[in-house]
Amino acid sequence: NWEPEAAENETGGEDYAGGDFAEPSEDAKLFVGNLPYDVDSEKLAMLFEPAGTVEIAEVIYNRETDQSRGFGFVTMSTVEEAEAGAAKFNRYDYNGRPLTVNKAAPRGSRPDREERPPRTFEPVLRVYVGNLSWELDDSRLEQVFSEHGKVVSA
Repeated sequence: NWEPEAAENETGGEDYAGGDFAEPSEDAKLFVGNLPYDVDSEKLAMLFEPAGTVEIAEVIYNRETDQSRGFGFVTMSTVEEAEAGAAKFNRYDYNGRPLTVNKAAPRGSRPDREERPPRTFEPVLRVYVGNLSWELDDSRLEQVFSEHGKVVSA
């Protein structure tokens, strides 16, 4: 039952005997999308090593099928390394797939999106007419159906 000695540091967190461990900044976390499905967390970490020190690399999996969902997160040591990673690997062709790499949104937040006006839909009624003669053209079809109401297109 060995537990490391914990001591309070200036920020109120705990430093463990044998070395300080500072949690990486949330600003150093990147979203990585459009990953090939055979990429695991280790391969993802190795991909980002040229940009700096990878603290955490995690591919997200479907809980039910245990298959990759095609995206993950990489946390670099510093914000500067994260920015370098995003610049280097956004649109990077990885096994035939262009990666999407950008700063990760904080957990539970929604990315900023431009406010869109609500879409309105007009009711559209379409009728499928099968087994038509090969000689029947659009204008004749429209003529036949216009006897029963307005035809927008035929």
